[in-house]
Amino acid sequence: MYVKFDHFKKHIIPFLDKIWYYHGVDRPSIPARPLVIEWAGFSRWGDDHFFQRHASDIFVVEQITMGNARFVQGGKEYIVGPGDIFLLRQGPDHWYGVGPCGFLHKRLARISGPLLDSLLRTTGLWEQNVIRPPSPGEITSLLRKAADLLRKKEPGWIDASSILAYEILVRLSKIIAPEPPYALTKALAYIERNLHQPLTNKQICAQTGFSITHFNRLFRRHVGMAPMSYLISQRVTWAERLLTNTSLSIKQVAATIGYENQLYFSALFKKHAGISPKEYRAVARKKNEAPQSREKSPGQEH
Repeated sequence: MYVKFDHFKKHIIPFLDKIWYYHGVDRPSIPARPLVIEWAGFSRWGDDHFFQRHASDIFVVEQITMGNARFVQGGKEYIVGPGDIFLLRQGPDHWYGVGPCGFLHKRLARISGPLLDSLLRTTGLWEQNVIRPPSPGEITSLLRKAADLLRKKEPGWIDASSILAYEILVRLSKIIAPEPPYALTKALAYIERNLHQPLTNKQICAQTGFSITHFNRLFRRHVGMAPMSYLISQRVTWAERLLTNTSLSIKQVAATIGYENQLYFSALFKKHAGISPKEYRAVARKKNEAPQSREKSPGQEH
């Protein structure tokens, strides 16, 4: 998918972005996780500063801490004030910039990973644009913690990032839906924690306290597929990230996502992705090596 990203910064109040990244220059081979905070930090904008993306392929949680913003996504427009949260969703175009007061301060965290799409759907965040939390400080604290994790990169920070990403999504879901399907999110969290382990439908169901029949029905209704089909799809998506972003061998990729038998993994991967792991890696590398094109918008400065 082609993603256009325009960043305009002009004058009046100095522009400031302080962002820390999951993949640092000195850490090119960090293993992917089912859910991670890919980057986090804070920004300070003055009048005339804005971002614009077409056919966005990222998910970002942004919270205004001072000032306000004008936010347009999927044809809907909002004025977002202090404490309010706007979600940059995957798929639609979006535009966001300084609002009527002429400045804004915000905190932000990009969340990614093979578990993301299903969690957004089951928590009700998939089509959510703006959230106005009754206690904004709780989310501010989580976003600040995300930036600190990526900035300091202390021992255990990778796993802590995955757990924190999940916590942020759950907190946001509770704001928009006070009674989410808790048993289902508990099962999804169990799958996330044990994605690399041998899992059965019975083991997953045991986390909910439901009968297998009721659990399967609940899972299908909210996720759109059976639990084991979902498990396999998440492992294949994780494998795709590993094949694209790491130098692990096919055997190591298989072991990382829970398959000791490389041949079985390769057959399963080809069934779901349409090509073998080796072919997928070759295509992904060729695509990454291709020069990235950029479009110029009217009035864009160089």
